[in-house]
Amino acid sequence: DVYANGFTCSGYATLDFCHGMYISANNNIIEYSKIHGNAGWGVQVYDGAGTISNNIVRYNLVYDNATAGLRGVGIGLYSGPGHEAYGNIVWGNNYGITMNYGATEAQVHDNTIYRNGGTYILDVNGLNSAGIYNNTLINQDVPSPIPPIPGGGATTPINGQCGTTQNTCTAGALSDTADSATQYLWQCIGSSNGGGTASCSLPRSDTPPNQSPIPLAMYRFIKRRWNGVVQSSQI
Repeated sequence: DVYANGFTCSGYATLDFCHGMYISANNNIIEYSKIHGNAGWGVQVYDGAGTISNNIVRYNLVYDNATAGLRGVGIGLYSGPGHEAYGNIVWGNNYGITMNYGATEAQVHDNTIYRNGGTYILDVNGLNSAGIYNNTLINQDVPSPIPPIPGGGATTPINGQCGTTQNTCTAGALSDTADSATQYLWQCIGSSNGGGTASCSLPRSDTPPNQSPIPLAMYRFIKRRWNGVVQSSQI
């Protein structure tokens, strides 16, 4: 629940620069949250250099932001390529979802967007129109009743999966365990919402190779030779 942020931030001329979430890096996912009652934007994806990319805002309730009484967008996708907003329900902001300030190849789809001051979706520079599709626009201010978080906030369980080298996982979190005399051992822990845990092992590289037993015929030959040496030495 991202709520009432921005009212104590300093260094800005107006509080509408102070947002619920301010994303200025690459490859983030914001999901299954309620983002509301913040001073400026609900979610702003922006950096001044215009070089961030591939951030995703999905399955959130984004509503009643811009409470400082000035500007305030529900979701703003800016500053670089490949940002995406989908599966969100957006209402009660000064704008719904906007793209501007160098955003390119953005995807805005499958959202439910209410009136938001009269602007549902705004692609200011017209660089992202191909990525705007399958949104539901509803000509009222507030949904009734207030909907739950899309998807119920439940994510798909992730099962742990062993890597091919020692102490690595291709999925899940690494948990190193005590090695045996012959095996390197570790676990890949699945997600806490029901993901399975994988037990992993590899042969130890410092284990000496197994000594093959001497074949019976070779043993008898050596024994005869040894007995002959002993007998000859006693003459």
